[in-house]
Amino acid sequence: MKRVALLLAVLASLSCNQVLDIGEPVTESTTPVEPPKTGPWRCVTGQNLVPPATIPPTINLTMTARYYSDFTTRAGITFQACAQANSIQGCTDVGKGTTDASGTTTFPVTTGPNGFVGHIRILDERSEEEKKKEPLVPFYYFFSNALFADLKVPDSVVVTQADVNGLAASAGADGTDAGLNHISATTVDCDGAPAANVSLKILLPNTTEPPPKSIPWYFRNGTASVTATATDASGLGGTLFLQAGLEYSVSSTNTEGTLVSQGGLVLAPGAFHTILMLPR
Repeated sequence: MKRVALLLAVLASLSCNQVLDIGEPVTESTTPVEPPKTGPWRCVTGQNLVPPATIPPTINLTMTARYYSDFTTRAGITFQACAQANSIQGCTDVGKGTTDASGTTTFPVTTGPNGFVGHIRILDERSEEEKKKEPLVPFYYFFSNALFADLKVPDSVVVTQADVNGLAASAGADGTDAGLNHISATTVDCDGAPAANVSLKILLPNTTEPPPKSIPWYFRNGTASVTATATDASGLGGTLFLQAGLEYSVSSTNTEGTLVSQGGLVLAPGAFHTILMLPR
């Protein structure tokens, strides 16, 4: 249970260090001027995210790798930025960095006309002996919004199959052969802080109910709960036992019923997936 709590704590640490360059709505002179929005969702417009007027040719990502087994940082773990928006189209490499002795790397990522809209892969480039001793699960990291500025990504955990089975078991599922087709999601507010009291939906297109045999969960009291209905202060939730090769939408709604973030991804077979839900 302690190991499961560590895994969830690292996932829960995901936060947004990106500057959210979202201006206030423009009103016509004949329209009564509304007071500026306040509170943690003040930047939410209800509209699709509009790219800034100028997009830099590259942004810098800073990423750190920690092993779940002992929670120590690790050198020699490579983060690869892929231009594709999902994880089964292959990977057009637009940036790559390998962690140093501190377990951290900062590397440039080439953007496109809409910013960086791709995903990150964590590559295991240890020796064959190390891989055989402790094989790691392929890990994919997504963002619900395109990125237009430098981002310091909180620690990324690298896990084994046994670790993933433990996560499933903590949510009340059979921890044996739990599979890898899970999505974890963390919602952050306009301050970049994990958002509490947010409901997540991870669905197949044109559906309103969780996929058959899937298990939605939220972080609660240091572990995964299948009875909770919204996020706690960690902003973390997800769905277990999904089907690889399919596209899933991920959305988050606050207590006022406002859709505060929305993204999507296609599950790669035999991999663990995390998505950071940024407000829009």
